[in-house]
Amino acid sequence: MSSNMFRRSLVGAVAIAGALGLAACNNDTASVSTPTGSAPTAAATSKATTTEAAPPTSSDAPTSEASTTSSAAATPSSSSTSAAAKTDDAKLTPTGTKLQYGKGATINSDSDGKFTLSVKSIAAAPESAYAVANLNKTNGKMYYINFDVTYRGGAKYGFRPSSVNFLELRPVFDSSEKGRSGGSPFQDLPGCKKTPYKDMAVGDTSAACYYYQVTGPAPTKVMWDDYTTNVVWSK
Repeated sequence: MSSNMFRRSLVGAVAIAGALGLAACNNDTASVSTPTGSAPTAAATSKATTTEAAPPTSSDAPTSEASTTSSAAATPSSSSTSAAAKTDDAKLTPTGTKLQYGKGATINSDSDGKFTLSVKSIAAAPESAYAVANLNKTNGKMYYINFDVTYRGGAKYGFRPSSVNFLELRPVFDSSEKGRSGGSPFQDLPGCKKTPYKDMAVGDTSAACYYYQVTGPAPTKVMWDDYTTNVVWSK
């Protein structure tokens, strides 16, 4: 065989082998045609035709363990729920109780849990407070209720000093008096600081001040009335 014929045969063999390899890489099911007159060898057939990957075995398949774990993590435990609703053992004050200023009454509220109120005083606000509170004095005289509150637990959404409802803690009015506005001040007022807006832990006590504008004679008593418990403080 001449050297030229030998080189042509070698180039043809390399071309066939390259075609087989390229077809196998680009298509898992590709079939490669061979030159006329040459039967495909067993090696070429095995490269040209592949089988589909077998489905994963039971050991490779995903299990329900991960979903069970994530479900358990997403569900709050009963212990954390019960801890949020836990209250201390302070006894509730009976409705109709009358107290002196400085004495405490323990009250239970549906959403705010249990807390103890100690009303210390009710006093007229200074003249300078009207402008700061943006109130017109002709609409009534301004008074401050100063009190301490102790959180006893059981609040659904956290408890703060301002959680005490100013519509339920208010001056006692006679028939000629009328409350016009009030509550926790949005800023410090002369003689009445803004009520702290921070969560309290069970057992914490905080001082607070609410303001009220009242027409008529000066109120001398303070009441808590949530339609379930009524408590009155006075001198």
